Amino acid sequence: MSPIDEGFTSDSYPAWSKKWQEGENSCQIRRIQRSDIGYLVTVEESAYEGQGQWGLSGFSFDLSRANTCYYVLFVNQSLVGYIGIRLDASQAHITQIAVHPKYQGQGFGGKLTEVAIDHAQFYQANHMVLEVRTSNTKAQALYHSYGFRVVKRLPQYYQKPKEDGYFMLCPLVERAFRFEEVKLRSSDEEDICKELALVLEESFDIHQVPYHKEDIEEHLSKEISFDYRLTYFRQTVAFIGYQLVEGQADLLFLAVLPDFRRQGLAEYLLKTSLACLKKEGAEEVFLEVRTSNLSAQMLYQKNGFKEIYQRKQYYSFPKEDALVMKKDLTREEDVK
Repeated sequence: MSPIDEGFTSDSYPAWSKKWQEGENSCQIRRIQRSDIGYLVTVEESAYEGQGQWGLSGFSFDLSRANTCYYVLFVNQSLVGYIGIRLDASQAHITQIAVHPKYQGQGFGGKLTEVAIDHAQFYQANHMVLEVRTSNTKAQALYHSYGFRVVKRLPQYYQKPKEDGYFMLCPLVERAFRFEEVKLRSSDEEDICKELALVLEESFDIHQVPYHKEDIEEHLSKEISFDYRLTYFRQTVAFIGYQLVEGQADLLFLAVLPDFRRQGLAEYLLKTSLACLKKEGAEEVFLEVRTSNLSAQMLYQKNGFKEIYQRKQYYSFPKEDALVMKKDLTREEDVK
């Protein structure tokens, strides 16, 4: 225990405690103390069936950081759960959360999440993030209920067993989405291509992803490519791409992450990007859309696209016809 004891920093946070009665159970959540540390590994091993990611060395490192604090849950004076929060400038990060299996399904995970959010807001974080296994649908449902949304997939993020993770974000203050043109810079080229590829992979069926990371790198490197995105606390949540040659633009893809759909983002991104294209000299825009994708067709029709013909068996996986649609920007006075 000495590695934790020597670097333990949670003492720097003011003491805090909340007690309540849950049926016949006396419950308490409070800030961690040195005497609690030995129980964290025990709870983690039970909650994650011996496959916890932290262990003694992980807790030792986390609890030695001056910007990290843990809260622990007691039921009838037994430590049965915990949550860790790290503060990085305006961002709060839930590093770990666990409840002993005997006490799961009783709302204690929600109680710990609420305390973490209160902690983040008290220390003036404007948003909170976390990671969760893609298979852990119960945890995802809990986080969704507190306003978290999936902003990207993290390939092979977890070990023991290997599995992808979801990166989820919850705003703690009101903030608008940000529209911006995508431009490659040498300092962030690798990161931006990877981020945009993940957005496309999450937005389309696995067999229908239009571009992968290498394709995006090639696409963005072309002078004829024009791409725009919406970010939410610096995370890309919607992405649209065009190619423009001598006044004719082709809309290649439009993607919105599942957790950000039905909020008007696709239409906002489409309208705003078309206005930008017109300034770049675009006179007409073409696109293809699956004949079965009625929602996309309605979006395009609402924004001035008209069907001009069909392409037989244009799509694969599954085989399907495409509608070719066109919008004339020179006749649209509302494109600004």
